[in-house]
Amino acid sequence: RGPPSPPPPTRQAAGLHRSLCAQQQPAVEGIPSGPWGTYLAAMAGCGAALGPCLDGYHSAFGVLKYTNPIPIGLGGVKFLETDWWVPPMFSLAAVILAVSYPVLDSLFGVEVAKRSPSGPWILSCIAYFCFQYWSSGLLFSQGASLPTINLSLAVTAVACVALFDRTPTGLVMAIVTGVAGPLVELGLLLGWPEVTGSKLYSYSQPDFAGAIPLWIAWVYACGAPAVGNLGRG
Repeated sequence: RGPPSPPPPTRQAAGLHRSLCAQQQPAVEGIPSGPWGTYLAAMAGCGAALGPCLDGYHSAFGVLKYTNPIPIGLGGVKFLETDWWVPPMFSLAAVILAVSYPVLDSLFGVEVAKRSPSGPWILSCIAYFCFQYWSSGLLFSQGASLPTINLSLAVTAVACVALFDRTPTGLVMAIVTGVAGPLVELGLLLGWPEVTGSKLYSYSQPDFAGAIPLWIAWVYACGAPAVGNLGRG
């Protein structure tokens, strides 16, 4: 007679085994492992904080004019002006990019190293985007021709993707953002007044649909790698 067979596992033991196995499953690379709510709230906060500062460049350089500008300053010194709808719009854009990047990284099988950029790399990309945003306003204020502005911003946008996000995700999102951003602005400039009877803002020299300058598409395209890498980090 051999040794007695071990007793069959109880339901409690089987449940514990399944729970432990589930905990040992690795997270999908590129997808935030923590709570999505915290991750998206952080991205929304970054968008709300940075967006008005960037859009403030265009207001300061006369690229656009808010209908009801809200000055932001301290001690009588105005730093920038914005409007109530600007932070929510930039927050929404940041959240959309924050969701899109990790999902597309996973679908495209982007290398793990490229999904986790370093802090200095992220800050460098954001600084580059801020410079491009500022330079777009400067070129406009100095009376540069539309072909000159378009060419300059196109080169800087393509360079941003090539330098900071040479991935399928980066290319796709730069194109999508470069198209979707101006379309959203057309909705704000043409659709919002039809619904509410009031304008939110206007561009000084629109050259498309009587509403937006076409070169704004290159600014949107350049912003995708900056926000995307921030979300990855």
